[in-house]
Formats: sequence, structure tokens, C-alpha cells
Amino acid sequence: AGKSGNRLIVDALGLQPRLKVLIHTGSIDYSVPDELRQLGLSDDCIVRKPQPDLMQFEKRLAQALES
Repeated sequence: AGKSGNRLIVDALGLQPRLKVLIHTGSIDYSVPDELRQLGLSDDCIVRKPQPDLMQFEKRLAQALES
């Protein structure tokens, strides 16, 4: 029984508040829960799987690192 991805993000941001976060999910129904929104995340940090265009994925990573 491991941690959920959401719990991992909460814990990681607790240790490193300036951490950049992207959520890579295969769920089409996933949206950032209130617990993560309160920490400053939004649906803009979601990257859906599968990612057919790796250049788009690379662009999202670069944008996250620049912000």
C-alpha cells in the first residue's frame, strides 16, 4: 500500500515548496483536487497519456521549468 500521486505531491511540496509539478496521467477524468489547488496547482499542470507528440511533451516540461 503506497502513496497516491496526490499525497506524494502534497508531501513533496511540504519539503520543497518551490518544486515544479507536472502530473502525467492516463485518466481522462482527472482534474487537480482542491487539496492541490490550495497549494497553487491548477489543471494546467496535467499532461495526459498517451502523449503522441513528444515535442509537445518536451515543450510542457520546458514551460514548467521556466515558470
